Amino acid sequence: MEARLNELKLDLEDVIRLQSIAQRETIKGKLAIWKSEMEQELEKIMKQGSNTEDVQRQSNSSTKPKLFTKKITTYGWDQSEKFIKIYVSGLKGVQDIPKENVTIIYDGHHHMLMIKNLNNANHQLTLPKLLHGVENESVRIKKDEVVIMLKKTNPTKWDTLSEKEKKEIEEKVKPPSSFDKDQDPGKGIMDMMKKMYDEGDDDFKRTMAKAWTESRDNQIPGFGK
Repeated sequence: MEARLNELKLDLEDVIRLQSIAQRETIKGKLAIWKSEMEQELEKIMKQGSNTEDVQRQSNSSTKPKLFTKKITTYGWDQSEKFIKIYVSGLKGVQDIPKENVTIIYDGHHHMLMIKNLNNANHQLTLPKLLHGVENESVRIKKDEVVIMLKKTNPTKWDTLSEKEKKEIEEKVKPPSSFDKDQDPGKGIMDMMKKMYDEGDDDFKRTMAKAWTESRDNQIPGFGK
């Protein structure tokens, strides 16, 4: 167990060193996730070995209970010519925790906001795949709120935040596939009236039958005169 602990520490040092020189956002994101996983495993091993004197000495300051992660599902967004802004509110006291506890990473597909140890819990927001490309991700910490700043790759106006939202809107405004512009409109009315007749009660059916008969009679010149 002690050997694995030392190995993890060395690996973690390498990952931190690689983070300082990494250039590509995809690599930065993967290194951040890898670092987080290593830290969790390191903490787990240190707790398991807390009954030995050597490990206990190294973990005296890090024997806090494991924090569970809350998924953030609500947020707002806005945009300027150059930036997309994501507003995450309801984070009471976020301005009081260390700034390094609030990070935004990109794993190559999604942007993730990670907040560590806020009100005895970790918090995570995973954004959907964005409509267009962005760069230079950053966060601004305000009172009980975090604002994610995403610089647009191209300074164009976005109709929606994500690809999914755009597809949903397009599906809503798309005309039914069964629509036929050459279809006889009279047939549609007749079908609707027949359906109303079939589903109506006896009084309704008698009323419709009477109205239908009167309408038909009025269309015959000289009828009833």
